[in-house]
Amino acid sequence: FYCDAENAYYMEDNFQAALADLSRAIEADRTFLNSYVLRAKIYLEQGDLVAAEHHGRAALFLQDAHGYAILGRVAEQHGDLVTAEKMYLQGGPQVFQSFAWEMSLYGRRGDFTVLSLFDTPGPGTSEFTAWIALLNLYELQGRTADAQAVRDAILRLDAYYPLP
Repeated sequence: FYCDAENAYYMEDNFQAALADLSRAIEADRTFLNSYVLRAKIYLEQGDLVAAEHHGRAALFLQDAHGYAILGRVAEQHGDLVTAEKMYLQGGPQVFQSFAWEMSLYGRRGDFTVLSLFDTPGPGTSEFTAWIALLNLYELQGRTADAQAVRDAILRLDAYYPLP
């Protein structure tokens, strides 16, 4: 299983070992999302914006919204704050409206909710990566009202999220 060792190498700043393992992971499975996102993060750390953008776009192509956070950081590094903001806005958590299934039960029409709304899991903490980057961008620009709006949106989705 890939990405456990790669994450450890990444956390230790051993980027060459992480990239080597990630290359093997991609050879084994070209659709393994985490490989592209982690490669993009490493390339960002190393200042290789072309490679970071390439892997961020590959993650988006494979339907991983973390690619938006990567592309936002690349745009920010290029000084294109308008594009960075757009990428961060698109990279927020996927929020779905829960709908019940309608069915006939004992001759009466009704609805059957597969998961009750209270038991439905919310977004994972990593899904807020782009919004946290957006929050930081707004704070750096002195846009406190916009930063607060991002904070409020995160807390509406996860009241216990540890905001910076």
